[in-house]
Amino acid sequence: MWRLAFLWPVALVAACSFSVTPAPAVTGDARGDATADSPIADAPIDAAVAPVDACATCPANDVPGGAISITGSLVLSASFATAHDDIVAGCGAAGGRDLFYELVVPVAQVVYIDTAGSTIDATLSIHPGACSTNAAAVVCVNDPCAPATFAQLGRSLAAGTYCLVVDEGAATAGTTLMLDVSFLGRDGTQLTGTPPYTASGDTCTSTDVVDPSCENLAIAPGTAKDQMYWFTQCGGNHTVTASTCASIGYDSIVSVLGRTGPGACVDDGCGGLNDGSLTSASINGTGVIRVIVDGWSGACGTYNLSVMP
Repeated sequence: MWRLAFLWPVALVAACSFSVTPAPAVTGDARGDATADSPIADAPIDAAVAPVDACATCPANDVPGGAISITGSLVLSASFATAHDDIVAGCGAAGGRDLFYELVVPVAQVVYIDTAGSTIDATLSIHPGACSTNAAAVVCVNDPCAPATFAQLGRSLAAGTYCLVVDEGAATAGTTLMLDVSFLGRDGTQLTGTPPYTASGDTCTSTDVVDPSCENLAIAPGTAKDQMYWFTQCGGNHTVTASTCASIGYDSIVSVLGRTGPGACVDDGCGGLNDGSLTSASINGTGVIRVIVDGWSGACGTYNLSVMP
């Protein structure tokens, strides 16, 4: 798999041998969306034996040591035409070319990544630390949505540096990678399992991060604490409904938002004043859905949340 045989004299290769110790199985979200965790395993990124790429036409991030830093939301393109195979993704197939990126996450938050628009069959894996640290993947995703060449990944990440490897899941005629990365700016709880998703919480234990768009800030000071939930969705138009109508004694406000586009926010949508909220939003396209439970004015309290994607 490594490219040493092309760089070292035959006699020296015969005298030396290298091996890569397989990474142990780790547990992660094998799809990066609303699925249960399952065991995965990646071959490690072994910078100690990966040679410096002497190919003048190869991408700089064709090797772990040349990983491109990503410090915030962006969309970038790259070509796999002259890239090589350095690792085997635990959710992919052997022989796929790969490129290396480093996510620099300043504060704990949800990070969303997809390869929409690519002509390669991509897999995405995240490894803790810099790409040169040879760490096994904590999550690897491959084909969670149609078409089979598409990959998307959502992950709640603590502050730090992470290695993002884009690998080919299967041989394809295309060579173009379109990589869309979104830093959502705050942490949240992933909604998993079979819809409708349900969760409960207490906003009094959190902080005031955002103010809902449907709150009249001229009347209310907008100091209520809030909590965020999230899940990924495949392409198409989706009507997402979120409700805290089962909550008693807490004047909550619920917002449903896409990754960056408009969503919906409703206060007192359960048929009475000063109770829970029922919000329905039409979200189009592939991405991540955010559901934020907030309160009117400075209200906080316990709630029961139900979300139907």
